[in-house]
Amino acid sequence: MDDLATTPERRRLTAYALLVPLPFCALPFVQFLNTNRLHIVDEGRILTYALATWVLVLALGVIVLRTARRADAERTALVLTAVVVTFSSYSHIIPSSARPDGVALNLLVWLVLAAGAAYGVHAASRHDGFRTAVLIAGCALVAIAGVDYLLHRPTLNGAPVASIDLSSVTTFIETPNIYYFVLDEYARDDQLLALTGFDNSAFRSELRDRGFIVSERARSSYNFTELSLSSTLSMEPTATEPDDVAAGVRHLQELITGRPPVVEQLRAAGYQYVFSPAGTVGWSICSLEVADRCIAPDESGLTLGEAELSLLATTPLDELDLLRPAYTDPVYVVEELGQLEGLDGPTFLFAHVLMPHTPYRYDADCSPRSPSMEPDGARYAEQVRCTNLLVLEAIDRIVAQDPTALIVLQSDHGGPLTRPAWTKRLDEWSDVDLVDRLAVQSAIRLPERCADLVPDDLAIVNTFRIVFGCLADEVPTLLDYEAWYWTSAHLSELEPIPAERLAGLD
Repeated sequence: MDDLATTPERRRLTAYALLVPLPFCALPFVQFLNTNRLHIVDEGRILTYALATWVLVLALGVIVLRTARRADAERTALVLTAVVVTFSSYSHIIPSSARPDGVALNLLVWLVLAAGAAYGVHAASRHDGFRTAVLIAGCALVAIAGVDYLLHRPTLNGAPVASIDLSSVTTFIETPNIYYFVLDEYARDDQLLALTGFDNSAFRSELRDRGFIVSERARSSYNFTELSLSSTLSMEPTATEPDDVAAGVRHLQELITGRPPVVEQLRAAGYQYVFSPAGTVGWSICSLEVADRCIAPDESGLTLGEAELSLLATTPLDELDLLRPAYTDPVYVVEELGQLEGLDGPTFLFAHVLMPHTPYRYDADCSPRSPSMEPDGARYAEQVRCTNLLVLEAIDRIVAQDPTALIVLQSDHGGPLTRPAWTKRLDEWSDVDLVDRLAVQSAIRLPERCADLVPDDLAIVNTFRIVFGCLADEVPTLLDYEAWYWTSAHLSELEPIPAERLAGLD
């Protein structure tokens, strides 16, 4: 074969030149869907990115063929394919934990390696066997990841959510404004100390000085946001049998962002409802069809969703501080709430704040940093400390304007250090990991007469039973604590967690 031939035939896009980039353009996106199948991701949007990448590669190929003197369509396609692979594999070639300081040096190292890979592919591509092997390998890798995803993907349907009888708490003797902040993935203080070495006792003391009742042994009934948060807002478990989640958790997501029993009860008592969704979380959106007011996340500048940021984090673009997630924080929510007009009567604010959850947005001094999507114990502790500062500032602003405010600060589940185990079954989790995932933060500011209603071992499914009992001047009926484990990697395997495995929660 004359590999330097530049005949018109060699400069035309052949079927091979069109096809060989396709599986490698699709591979990082299919792998992303498979890796993140625990979360419900917009498949159409992700695969559209794959198609756009392929079209871009073809466009670059056409430019090369028209401008280069010794271009060969099939060898050009293979070289561009090598560039795509090295570009999408940046985080594997130069993992964040091993990167030297300095963006320029990191990018230079990657460029040298990428150029070497492109040169090697160009040299090998003169052989027909190599060309055939590359195409077969690309198709096989995509097929393996795609089939695995299709076999385990969560669906968008689920069992109907049971309603709860709220007739016993329909009459409130007082109606203060209620501020409910969900601090996503905020671990309980004892777990923070044990797993990261971070002592959070100063924050706990600050909350108590501001009139909060801190439950030092608070716990969630679930390891997963949608199950935990929907249960708190329903005041009862929303998934107790495998059939409840065998088809996914879309119904629970819709319950959270719709009108759960807590919201309906408060509306019946004359409250207006303000919802502040979590920003980058795709399903956490606010609609004026269900809320009286929405607080939109801060999307100033170049913002992207969580999925897009996670994809870019695998590429050299991760080194450039150009993009950030749409976000909220407690101070931002309070500021935006103060700008809303036409709120008459008592208000219920539900703010789902993606802090200290990834993407990590703060450096050790709490100055903004390039967002990081990779969980890390030390960085997580930094985010907790910065979250604390913002929470205290938000509380002080609320109380200065609204001294009788009823404020709930809670996490939906514990910390992030168990993430590698999320696709495993219950019997593959250690007791330490289970406790870390179910031990949550909880601090509630209630009227003084209600202080005795909050147990130190609060099960957060009882949160609004306590709030409503206080406002109705009644002793609430609290549910006994139970816990369940679920992962979308094994949809129909919702399992009750034996009590003996949760001894560390006490």
